[in-house]
Amino acid sequence: MSESNTIKNRLRLVTISLTIVLVVLFLARCLYINEKKDSPVIKVATEAQLQDYLCEKIPGLKRAECAGRVSYPALTFDVPEQDRDIRLEKVWYSNELVYVVYSLGNLVPDETNTTLRWVNEEDMDVMNHTKDMDIGEGALYDNRFYSTFIFDNVKESRQPSNEKTELNLELDVTLNKGEEQTKIEKIPFSVSYDPAWDEPIYLSVDEELPLLEGVIKLRGLELAPTESYLYLDFDHPDGKQIYHFIGYVTNVNNDSRRIWIPLESGGDKARYRAKFDAMDTVPHKFNLEIERAVLVGDEKFDFTIDATKYRYEDGIDVKRQNLNRPIITMVNTDISLEEIVWDERGIRFELLHKQKRGLKPPYAVLTAGIISDSKGRGYSVIDIRPREEAKRYWEREEFENWPFPNLVTAYNEKGEPAKYGQRGVGPGDRMGMFLDREFTEQSETIHVEVENLAYLLVGEWKIDVQPNCTATPK
Repeated sequence: MSESNTIKNRLRLVTISLTIVLVVLFLARCLYINEKKDSPVIKVATEAQLQDYLCEKIPGLKRAECAGRVSYPALTFDVPEQDRDIRLEKVWYSNELVYVVYSLGNLVPDETNTTLRWVNEEDMDVMNHTKDMDIGEGALYDNRFYSTFIFDNVKESRQPSNEKTELNLELDVTLNKGEEQTKIEKIPFSVSYDPAWDEPIYLSVDEELPLLEGVIKLRGLELAPTESYLYLDFDHPDGKQIYHFIGYVTNVNNDSRRIWIPLESGGDKARYRAKFDAMDTVPHKFNLEIERAVLVGDEKFDFTIDATKYRYEDGIDVKRQNLNRPIITMVNTDISLEEIVWDERGIRFELLHKQKRGLKPPYAVLTAGIISDSKGRGYSVIDIRPREEAKRYWEREEFENWPFPNLVTAYNEKGEPAKYGQRGVGPGDRMGMFLDREFTEQSETIHVEVENLAYLLVGEWKIDVQPNCTATPK
């Protein structure tokens, strides 16, 4: 059998039906793209600038294109009813996500504001967002509007490909302009996919970065097609655990990615891993910079609530009482019971964390849950949760003794445990939680304990990292 026939026989054809509703909203007044700084649409002057824009908005696209893993359908479909056309520019098919870059023709800056809307289909689940792109975000180049939509590749998660595959895809598009709707017939195209393309590259690392009294021990950097992971352990003399940090991974090509979401379980490579966007190049040397970090300790505080003062009366809207009752001062932070709110849901307590002024980095304070990076961008990365909820995670091996911060336990004078309702964190370093009305109505005194307090470290910690080896995909 010839080599070509062997390859041909190994290819399997899979037809996937996708239905997408593409909504284009045209503003009644002019939208000046070049002057309106907060516009989701920018104007680029060259094809190179357009490519840079797309690579910025689709992390990992540059590396995928260089490796030959992106298809270019080059299909254009006229929409004469709207005096424009739609063109499929690029398709990046991976085992987790599918990116489709498209363009719309005959558009001018003063009439364009585009949003995307999806319709579910049997073989593919969809996202109601475009990951790093806001709804309606895109670029104008040569009188065309360029944008992208992505969706979860549920087909590969349910029936993963185990060999090189030729995929036949179909795209249904409905283009809306105001109340005018034009349906385009199925757009067929094909892409090649090899599951070997999705095997991650793992760079082994053995470096240490002091973090005030603790030490981050870097173990490895994993580069998957659509995301990256930094693996690490953490040692602290008081047994504190690391929960989150804000920082940057930057390689020698100035390819920089921001880390800002809470850490995950690292599995067998390390205790923790930090997830961030896919990198465009494989970093044989990189710099790690951390400017904020959250540790979880074993400290705790408690307070009581006189439930008899906060009984709900039928027909009464939300009621609140400002207390500003000091609870404890520790780690450069005054914590107080700021407010009690009660309504038909029960009783909500609001805690305020007020940090000491004039602290100079590096320093540590306690935090309720809002942290900001050096550019002033704030993130709600810590939640307040009932301890009972955390127990459900600890029953799973990968989350055994996981450092969930700000855990709440509440019980009444009879020792009965509370039922918990809505909770969350808010501006000004506040956090609060509802105690269910069924519990509060049968209680006189409620004892609340908050444990696993969250420490916010502020400073600047940097290290240059030289990986020991590289394990490349097949």
